[in-house]
Amino acid sequence: MRRTNAIRMISAAMILAGLAGTASAQVRWRSAPEMHVKNEGRDVASSLAMIGAEHGERRVLVQLAGPVTPQSRQDLAGMGLTIGTALGNNAFYATLLRGADLKGIQASGYLAAAQSVQTQWKLHPSFSKGSGTSMLAPNPLWSREVGPNPMVPVYISFHADAPMGDFAANLIRKHAGVVVGEMASVMGFVAEVPLANLQMLAAEDVVQWIEPAAPPMSEMNDQVRQVTQADQVQTAPYGLDGTGVKVLVFDGGIVRGTHVDLAGRVTFVDSNGASVSSHATHVSGTVGGAGIGNAAYKGVAPGVTYCSAGVGISGQSEWLYNNPCDMEVEYAAAIQAGAHSATNSIGTNVANNNFDCNWYGNYGTVSAIIDSIVRGNSSVTNFQPLRVTWAAGNERGSTRCTNIFGTVYGSLGPPSCAKNSMVIGSVNSDNDVISSFSSWGPTEDGRMKPDFSAPGCQTGSGINSCTSASDTSYGTSCGTSMATPAVAGCVALILQDYRAQFVGSPDPTNAFMKALIAHTCEDRGRPGPDYEYGYGSVRVRNAIDVMRSGQFVNNALIQDARRTYEVTVPPASGDLVMTLSWDDFPGAGAVLTGLVNDLDIILTDPNNVRHYPWTLNPANPTADAVRSVENHIDNLEQVRVSNPTPGVWTVQVRATTVPEGPQAFTFVSSLPLTGVNNPPALDMNAITLASSLVAPGSPVPVAINVTADSETLVPGSVAVVHRSGGSWITTPLSPQAGTIWSGNIPGFTCDGTAEYYFTATGATLGVRTLPSAGAGAPYSTLVGVYEVSFGDDAETDAGWLTPMAGDTATTGRWNRMDPQGTTTGGAQAQPEDDHTPSGTMCWVTDGNAGTAAGTFDVDGGFTSVRSPALNLAGLADARVSFWHWFYSNGTDGLDSFKLDVSGDGTTWTNAWTITSTRNQWTQHSFRLGDVLANPTSTTYLRFQAADLGGASLVEAAFDDIVIERLTCESTTCPADFNGSGGTPDDADVAAFFQAWNNGDASADMNGSGGTPDDADVTVFFDLWNAGC
Repeated sequence: MRRTNAIRMISAAMILAGLAGTASAQVRWRSAPEMHVKNEGRDVASSLAMIGAEHGERRVLVQLAGPVTPQSRQDLAGMGLTIGTALGNNAFYATLLRGADLKGIQASGYLAAAQSVQTQWKLHPSFSKGSGTSMLAPNPLWSREVGPNPMVPVYISFHADAPMGDFAANLIRKHAGVVVGEMASVMGFVAEVPLANLQMLAAEDVVQWIEPAAPPMSEMNDQVRQVTQADQVQTAPYGLDGTGVKVLVFDGGIVRGTHVDLAGRVTFVDSNGASVSSHATHVSGTVGGAGIGNAAYKGVAPGVTYCSAGVGISGQSEWLYNNPCDMEVEYAAAIQAGAHSATNSIGTNVANNNFDCNWYGNYGTVSAIIDSIVRGNSSVTNFQPLRVTWAAGNERGSTRCTNIFGTVYGSLGPPSCAKNSMVIGSVNSDNDVISSFSSWGPTEDGRMKPDFSAPGCQTGSGINSCTSASDTSYGTSCGTSMATPAVAGCVALILQDYRAQFVGSPDPTNAFMKALIAHTCEDRGRPGPDYEYGYGSVRVRNAIDVMRSGQFVNNALIQDARRTYEVTVPPASGDLVMTLSWDDFPGAGAVLTGLVNDLDIILTDPNNVRHYPWTLNPANPTADAVRSVENHIDNLEQVRVSNPTPGVWTVQVRATTVPEGPQAFTFVSSLPLTGVNNPPALDMNAITLASSLVAPGSPVPVAINVTADSETLVPGSVAVVHRSGGSWITTPLSPQAGTIWSGNIPGFTCDGTAEYYFTATGATLGVRTLPSAGAGAPYSTLVGVYEVSFGDDAETDAGWLTPMAGDTATTGRWNRMDPQGTTTGGAQAQPEDDHTPSGTMCWVTDGNAGTAAGTFDVDGGFTSVRSPALNLAGLADARVSFWHWFYSNGTDGLDSFKLDVSGDGTTWTNAWTITSTRNQWTQHSFRLGDVLANPTSTTYLRFQAADLGGASLVEAAFDDIVIERLTCESTTCPADFNGSGGTPDDADVAAFFQAWNNGDASADMNGSGGTPDDADVTVFFDLWNAGC
């Protein structure tokens, strides 16, 4: 199927979904056909039971009966099902916890269906087609031929509740991968992994998505101020020049900081040793060059200061690729140095660099990182949101890909398809007409890009700015690279004026800038927004005038909430315009549904007639925008009404689907707004929680959103309350930009259950907690590390016994060998390879292929294999995990594969059974004590495969058994009574005496078990003086 046809089919489906709401309830997988989530059993409870997580932690795919709300999310978590990544249409990845209340989950009515996660969904389709390397960029310096199983660079995303750090890195190494770096913004890693091992890595439960690493980014090759109106706001009565604003120029190299137009204003934050770049210098001059060498070449905001960094490229092997960890490092350093915005005139240059044309329109991991940084979701940037402009690219000027696809639309290379960044196209500065090279949308999921356009060239010439040839040199260039810094300069001017007009207010968000600029653009091209110009050509004076009018609202919504306003339209009024923008939650790579949180404008005239926003049809990109349906694709939308009826209009901003709330937004109106009956609200939502396992004594970073609407937040009331089995300790959180609060829980100890919750107080509503039950049902986490008590990768004989007395199978008996793959009816019956990445052997039901698939399958009954005696005495909390394979084409459900456990080798208890085909390597784990209450020094495992039904083909295998026990060695000092982690001080004395006076057991320092007394005081001060 040609790519454009596939995109049009996807986009057309999205348009239909926009017309009909989200009732289709299909998951639009990137690597599989669209599908409805279906129960594997007769109902939700039986489906979850079949998935097998009642004895362990397992990720599942769930379909909710309606949009997830904070209450339903909390209720399900309380029953052992944690809702995770949104996949669109109320489908989610979720984590089913050990001991979950399956009947309660079913009875709640929240879930419509549940099914097991398939590895196919988690692996980019390029890895299952052809060589698997088609979308990678070869390294021209690589002198050796690429082998049949090359190391390939990939981005690996983990589920949000998966442990990261060493755990995730070691998991990658387990599959012979080499870790390049950790991407904290998206819970992921950059790694190089053997191509043949990707399937097994994707099958790991904690892995959410694996995609090829994006090709390396590179540079995208003086009437700018007049067209954007920057010249008008640089003079009276505005007098703006960007003073007080620092801009990160993230480019192909670093700027020439000694150029006369930039000297004394550049802070270098580059960590790659990047060289001086004329392109970066030209970009910086457009943002805010002083025009000292030539006043005609003065930049848009000549009073700004800069941070400068160059993009890093990885590739020590066959491939060159973009390492987004470098971007995180550079952005973090820039924010630490005080950057308020960033401009990026770099991209993949797909056509010019001969990269695979299927990169066009792609929303991948790098785009998700950008969205996370812009939104303020990233711990890398300390949860500080950022205003970001990004070049759309110059791909339309090349015919290599447009000839293949038969259209110049959809020519955006990554990461220009990110949702939140302001993506800029180019117009010619002399006539404000789109430049011949400027890339056009839509994106692969049908979203409109670019967002707007600015001067990036001119007829017969280019944009003049600084170059790096000397400290006084200037040069001419064309490209969206030149248009993008012009908008970055406009953003600086708006930010400077906002601070002057709204003294004491937090800096406005990226969504504010996007809404304001889109609201005031000069419409170009087709009426309304289009895939060519976006919302039009930027006009900064118009934007500042609307901002100064105060006709905007910054607010936030949770699911099902809405904010209502009124606007009075006078007779003979001009167009009534309402613009809504929000910085959306990063999307999931596994699906083709980019939008996560969906807000909508509902505008009703005095006659109760609704007026709809602009929408575009990605299946017909040359068609004009229409105003007849809601927009469920973009996170920037606008309603425009010509010749509006005079009178009072009602406008609502509605949270249509907000799985990751609260969702902050900016709403701009062409006429003054009045709030209507909006009750006080104080909402909290978690951004960063403790992982499921934390090391003792290690600080645990946490962050939450706190939204106070028509309510006053009591100063100092936002805090995290925590304990490790003793008294609750309160640690204040610090405000970040917008509605974000963050901080660290001091290290949990090994003394008891690690629990915590959040609290905030409103002047009207009083105390609110998250979770809502607070100390009654707090968040919790395990403290410690897992140590292996037994492990067997089947590469050597560990002493397993087979056959066992009573076995009845006549063929297909267990043996340990390198399996020989078999297929039947197009299905893989017996695996071709074991599971261990570096090994060859596994336990398999006669792994020989024979003359046909059924020659050596299990026939005539069951076959068993028993482990050696394992000393697991006292290890009830041990976790048993193993990888399994099972195939049966029987239809009566009598064929099975099971694991039993025994404390003496005689009495057996079933730990796990499967009766349906799982013909891929799949991991299962369970808590030993849930099966064998008192494990002994002679504990045995027994695997048994059975052919007990009618004529059928049965194959089974297992590999990589690991039994781990949770250990916890306390690293705390008893005199550090408040758990701050530092040397004991007066605050610890105060905390101790508070507990001592209250008779709290935590003050029983000598462990006597009685009411704390003077002896405990003595012990405390002995420890305190020792500084332990």
